[in-house]
Amino acid sequence: MGLYDTLNLVHVLASIVWLGGALVTQAYIIRMKTAEPGHRLGFARDVAFVGQWIYTPAALVVLVLGFWMVVDRDAYDFSQAWILIGLLGLIAAVGLANAVIIPQTRKAIGLMEAGNGPAAGAVIRTVGMVSRLTTAILVVAVWAMVFKPGLGSSTSVLFPTLLVIHILAVRLWLGGGFISFIFLRRSGRADHVHRLGFAEDIMKIGPMFGASAGVAAITGIWMVAIWPDYDFNQAWVIIGIAGLLLSSLLGGVILTPVEKRFHAEVVAGGDAAEPRRQIVRLVLLDHLLLVIVVWAMVFRPGA
Repeated sequence: MGLYDTLNLVHVLASIVWLGGALVTQAYIIRMKTAEPGHRLGFARDVAFVGQWIYTPAALVVLVLGFWMVVDRDAYDFSQAWILIGLLGLIAAVGLANAVIIPQTRKAIGLMEAGNGPAAGAVIRTVGMVSRLTTAILVVAVWAMVFKPGLGSSTSVLFPTLLVIHILAVRLWLGGGFISFIFLRRSGRADHVHRLGFAEDIMKIGPMFGASAGVAAITGIWMVAIWPDYDFNQAWVIIGIAGLLLSSLLGGVILTPVEKRFHAEVVAGGDAAEPRRQIVRLVLLDHLLLVIVVWAMVFRPGA
């Protein structure tokens, strides 16, 4: 277990939380357009919380370790185009988040708490626009990390394109699931309006995770099939495919019915404490499986 691979693993996990969370947050923002005012307020508080305590630390980890890995590898240099695009994109995303998204979200919360809904709505629209820009910048950074413009690589377009899609799908699946998990935990202390709104949201957004899991599996298998250095007998490939399949089964067969029960109990006026606890345990198990998959993808045992 070398230093570079360890740095890369932490870098990848932090970027999964940051970009995956940003992607799924866009889905929640779309849902807010027709949400009750109480749910909008609760969601704004949730976004402010994850922005300060989840996204900002994850972003700093991604940025610091990105610099560290460039310094650690002789083949990498800060003058290379793909590194410049990636690092400048990360810096821009961190700057937008801390200069606009987080403070303006807090401003919107204050306006909503004061009963000034129209003014809060205008601020939220600005936050939504900037958050979409930030997410797009992060996607471009992922593209640069994969295609590495400026290195003159002869790699075909198909493989890196599949890899970009695979990376984005995994980030949405694992990172988006983690942020939804944080929202779920916070819903236990929320008022009924926000809890009900979250329960409705997760029933609509939940299928995104199943779709992203399918895309991650298909692109992963496709890349192994077409790349000469990869083989289905290699340990890291077996671990990756097995982990993805187990996670998919856990989500589709066990987790989904519990989420439906959580939704039904909240709609009936309850706090849905027991199904929420079950979801927490299942999501933790699911995320453990996916972290093992990410570890296998980075360290590639048996390659």
